[in-house]
Amino acid sequence: MLRVLPFLSVLFGSLSIVLLLDYALRVDFVSALEALLTYYDRAITVFLGGLKPLMDALTTTIARWVGVDWTLYPHWRHILVPMWLYVLADTRTTWMMPGRERKVSAIALLLYGGVLSVGASVIGATAPLGAGDLRIVLAPIAALVFFNLIKALWDATFHQYPDSSWLKTFGYYFSSLVATNIAIGLAIFALGHELNEAGLGQLNATLLVAVLILLGIRHLIVAAYVASRWPATGNTWRGRFRRSAHSGLGFAILQVVSGAVAFLVLNAGLSFVGL
Repeated sequence: MLRVLPFLSVLFGSLSIVLLLDYALRVDFVSALEALLTYYDRAITVFLGGLKPLMDALTTTIARWVGVDWTLYPHWRHILVPMWLYVLADTRTTWMMPGRERKVSAIALLLYGGVLSVGASVIGATAPLGAGDLRIVLAPIAALVFFNLIKALWDATFHQYPDSSWLKTFGYYFSSLVATNIAIGLAIFALGHELNEAGLGQLNATLLVAVLILLGIRHLIVAAYVASRWPATGNTWRGRFRRSAHSGLGFAILQVVSGAVAFLVLNAGLSFVGL
């Protein structure tokens, strides 16, 4: 059962990314793949149906705070799925570490990450996809910034590295995760602005794929740095790299992207041969 969960996570994440791209670009899918997406969308709608009143209430509350008239669009579900899967994968690494205090930390971060995922889904889905609005990509990035910031503060306070200070532990997490999230957000904002200026705002939803690729590569780079920085942990560099939580998370993110791309390529191939 546990071996099936990673596969399902990649499958669900990939299908949600495909549906987000479909909402924005109106992809013409062949009938078999269209049916698969329809069944998946219905299943997610039923599974997350209990959250709909909460999401509507949050949308109304946030809109009242900022003084705008917002509508919650259906694609909030497919922002929430990859966001929640990311938080689950991240906090799972904390859970797997030895020590009872790590279990407590994992539960606390999971709850906090869940709240941020819901908030990002609400804000990201208050504009129609394909309209040139960047909320669809900036809201999840902002949520990740706050998630990793709190995680950096938490780990520096409760899980300092041996022979390290609070400041050094916090600095490591801030520079490797928080700062890179901010850099990714700024780059995506600049690219989205250029797309809007060029009259290609409908392509902004595709920036989600760019965000995921950058996040995946970032985690692999951090894993490589950790494997090189602490050789005393034993094994070969490759062994340390493969054992790193960052490498597992990075590969999982890139697998989600690869799954979405493979789905679109398969659709193009089937359409080409007339199926």
